[in-house]
Amino acid sequence: LVVLGAGLSETNYQVDFSAYYFAAQARNRGEDPYTYTATAYRSPQGSYCSEYLYPPVLSSALRPLAALDYSTAKRVWTHLTIVCMVAAAALLAGLMPRPARWPFGASALVFAGFSWPFYAHLERGQIDVVGLLLIITALWAWVRRGRVTFGGTLALVAAAVVKPSAAV
Repeated sequence: LVVLGAGLSETNYQVDFSAYYFAAQARNRGEDPYTYTATAYRSPQGSYCSEYLYPPVLSSALRPLAALDYSTAKRVWTHLTIVCMVAAAALLAGLMPRPARWPFGASALVFAGFSWPFYAHLERGQIDVVGLLLIITALWAWVRRGRVTFGGTLALVAAAVVKPSAAV
């Protein structure tokens, strides 16, 4: 997964990440992340970024990442996505009966490493693995600790990840 992420973060523009990054940069400058024109922002490779269609929580959360240059931020984001996938697999494995935990966790990571959806996720720099980790964390807390945090975590995921246009 690390080798895959390293390769993709160097060779791909990550069109979805570019929208998060430039929206967070706009926030750092005190601008509205929704009013900048996508054509005004270009990657080092010369590609244009996509429009920012996400809640303001996401652009606020990524402001520290937007203080870095684009290439560095893109590498950090890719590796953060991989860490989130590994953590999600570990938490899911922790829900299995003890003898099945390691085989399940390893299988989940191998599956992720060879799956087209995860590859495309890394290639485009998407946010959904972060949401997946939050949902699995809530499920784990609910099952293992008996805490009813599932609804609150789903609300957090919705606030950070769900596009406002999807709610309409």
